[in-house]
Amino acid sequence: MASSGGTYARGSTQRPYGTTDRNFNKKNNPSKSHFTNTFVINNKSREEPFVKEEILDTITTLIGEENLQFLKYVSQHNSTFNWYVTLDQRFKIDHLFDREILMGRQSAKIENPFKEFDPIYVYKYRVSWLPHNFDVEIIRRWFSCRDVIEAEVTEEYEKLEKFRHVKNGNIRVKIVIKKSSSEIYENIDGIRMINDFKCLICRLGKPPKCFLRKQEGHVKRDCELLKIRCEKCSKIGHSSEQCNFSKRIDNEIECLAELPEQIDDDVENDTQLPEDQNNSNESSLNVNKNTKTSQNINQTNGQPMKLKE
Repeated sequence: MASSGGTYARGSTQRPYGTTDRNFNKKNNPSKSHFTNTFVINNKSREEPFVKEEILDTITTLIGEENLQFLKYVSQHNSTFNWYVTLDQRFKIDHLFDREILMGRQSAKIENPFKEFDPIYVYKYRVSWLPHNFDVEIIRRWFSCRDVIEAEVTEEYEKLEKFRHVKNGNIRVKIVIKKSSSEIYENIDGIRMINDFKCLICRLGKPPKCFLRKQEGHVKRDCELLKIRCEKCSKIGHSSEQCNFSKRIDNEIECLAELPEQIDDDVENDTQLPEDQNNSNESSLNVNKNTKTSQNINQTNGQPMKLKE
């Protein structure tokens, strides 16, 4: 007998009534071993489920009445809006995938049950700092080179009534892309280069992001870094401990300190000649002096030169 408290009798599995080992919240994904040569009729309208008679009539139209002999299974799986149709492998179904059909007043689509669903994402950005009369087509190409389905580029105007004809220099970009290619657009905001121009890209709908600290929640003008001045280089935005200039000098000194030791012995003039070579040089100098003196005497016909008064 069952004991009070809603469990099995002692000695059994002690499991509450009405429960099983299955997790009903877990998604019951189809397996290729169970659904071979199968397509799904997916009710895209989701107004009301298709009835079995509608499904059978649609299958007859899709494969032809003469091929009904290849039909093996027709049933629902996971949802009342999805009908799984399995045919004999002798009948090829690849040509049926991605076909859109109309059943009564509801639309449906023939899908591959094992094709991974790739949803569509929409991203919106504001591009600033670009010069006036910048070609928006360049921005479109810059954003469209990454598997974008659609890229819409428009220029912003002032909001005040009498200035609504004036452009404010900002450009808005709307991107439509599949999820599988959207990872790069998650972190594309920040300072970028477009056509050799530095610009700021901000993703709309996200908290503001400071491009100084790369942190969300504030913009540059409210950043705490602007209140810090370095004592070493006198620049704003970092402390003395974070100063790259001082670190670079310290690194250079550290690298130089690791070099081999220098020789600091007092060495005599390395151009000093040996003693015998010095004697020969002195004799040659005397010969040169005698030669110059004889040349001067010859130039004055043996008479001493007179200086002009």
